[in-house]
Amino acid sequence: MNLSRRQRLRHALIRSRWRRWLLPLLCALPYGASILWLLILGQAWIAQVLLAPLLMAALLAGLSLWLAQQEFRR
Repeated sequence: MNLSRRQRLRHALIRSRWRRWLLPLLCALPYGASILWLLILGQAWIAQVLLAPLLMAALLAGLSLWLAQQEFRR
């Protein structure tokens, strides 16, 4: 089945479920911009405090995935 470029793009957008991650991405833009702004101003310690929850969430997600793989390995 030969699809046009437009149809392939539309299919890819539907499969990506872009509506699910668009709002979090838009909310993260000011957060990232404020961290960048603080780094430019030389306020690295405040930027580190703002990045701590993201780091902890990433560590928790990674640990959860690793534990799930260990638990359900056959």
